[in-house]
Amino acid sequence: MQAELRSLISITLPSGPNEAPENPRDCWVLMQATIGYENSDGADVFDFYVTTPAFLDRTLDDERHELGRGLVIVKRFDWVAVEEFVKRICADVRGDSWDVIVQKLSRTFLWEYEDYQP
Repeated sequence: MQAELRSLISITLPSGPNEAPENPRDCWVLMQATIGYENSDGADVFDFYVTTPAFLDRTLDDERHELGRGLVIVKRFDWVAVEEFVKRICADVRGDSWDVIVQKLSRTFLWEYEDYQP
C-alpha cells in the first residue's frame, strides 16, 4: 500500500491556492492534508504548519519555543511547492497496512486521531 494525497486545504488561507499570506516571506500557515492510500476510498486528515525563518525570527524570544514535528520551514510560502512537498512525502510512504502508513506519516505530520481514546 502507498500513501496518496487526496486534498490540501488551509485554515489560514481558506481560498486555497488563489490566496497567499500577506507576506509570503514572513508567515505561519496552518495546512491540512487529506491522505489515503491508493485504490481506497478512505482517508484521514494530517495537520502541519508552514512557516518561514523570518516569522520565527520575528516572533520567537527567550520565553517562546517551537517544536519541529508538524512544522515545515520554507524561505517563502508557495502553495504549489508545499503541495509538491506533501506529494513527495506520500510517494515515499508505503506499508502493509493503513496503521503502518499512519505511523510513517505521523513522523512528519500531526494525525487527526493521534492520542484518540474510544
